[in-house]
Amino acid sequence: NGADMSALEMHDLVARVVQMKTPNDRDVGELAEQLARCWIVDGVHSLPVSLELLQALLCRPDIATRTRTFDVLVSTATVFAVAKHNESMPLYANWLLSELVVYLHDSRENSEAVWRSALGATMLLSTSEGKGVLSCIRALHPRALRYMLERCVIYRWSSSLHAFLCR
Repeated sequence: NGADMSALEMHDLVARVVQMKTPNDRDVGELAEQLARCWIVDGVHSLPVSLELLQALLCRPDIATRTRTFDVLVSTATVFAVAKHNESMPLYANWLLSELVVYLHDSRENSEAVWRSALGATMLLSTSEGKGVLSCIRALHPRALRYMLERCVIYRWSSSLHAFLCR
């Protein structure tokens, strides 16, 4: 049963992700389903392996895979919310997002497309019906917000994005 995925199976999944080519929509969906099942069974304890898997995607040399990393995260949070009958997306999705943004900064990611994907995930995980959800925004690590704000300036993103991140 996918919901009872063992730590060994999760590490095998990480190894498989490292080997895969650029994830397509089906791959993203499958990864999201498997991660969401783990979050449902034991969210907090599945976080380290979730982070390891997502960081493995960010380590890939191709920009397309690095941008898809954030699709996997958002899709996982969405599958979780649907499985829990529209329970709000878990705040630990924002914790993972924060860790990934800090990782991007620390690894000196310079692709605007990857940063834009991170920004898109930030917006999707921090809003509801187009409005910012303060508890979700506050769940983001201050360093992650600072790095996103820096990217707003570097890439000359809109002032409304800058204002949203400053909340």
